Amino acid sequence: MDLSSMDADSPVLWIRVDPDFQLLRQVVFEQPDYQWQYQLRYERDVTAQMEAITSLERYPIPSTRLALTDTIENEQCFYRVRCLAAMCLQKVANAMVTTWTGPPAMMMIFKKMFSSHSSPNIIRQNNFSNFQRYFIQKTIPVAMAGLRTVHGIIPPEVLRFLLDLFKYNDNSKNK
Repeated sequence: MDLSSMDADSPVLWIRVDPDFQLLRQVVFEQPDYQWQYQLRYERDVTAQMEAITSLERYPIPSTRLALTDTIENEQCFYRVRCLAAMCLQKVANAMVTTWTGPPAMMMIFKKMFSSHSSPNIIRQNNFSNFQRYFIQKTIPVAMAGLRTVHGIIPPEVLRFLLDLFKYNDNSKNK
């Protein structure tokens, strides 16, 4: 665990109230962004991870973007957590549009997971034998389609990527 972003005066990594859902109540509390990121990365409970993702929407900073990206790439995470992280990453990337200068959110993840190794613009043939990968493959382009520039339009590289996805999508040998 990298504890460099943690407050030196506080030994608490994150806070959860009633993790076993035995009390009938709603508890809302505030904690810093690094505690939500620790909860997302190191808590193994799916409900806690989803709670952390919905709370991280309020923190459009590079460390939040990195935590969400790591969650999408993590094969050990539950697929719905990964899908929610992709949708949250879209909101965080849209809020960071003036400060971020890298490639569009999720494009490199999608290309690494589903594109051909020889030509990254061409997607591999569909193989839906792994349903977790199927849901991720379905969610990432939807989240990418929601990305916007400062002027409220879709970035040209995302539009080109989505058009290539339509053009080169091959489902002929999928059972």
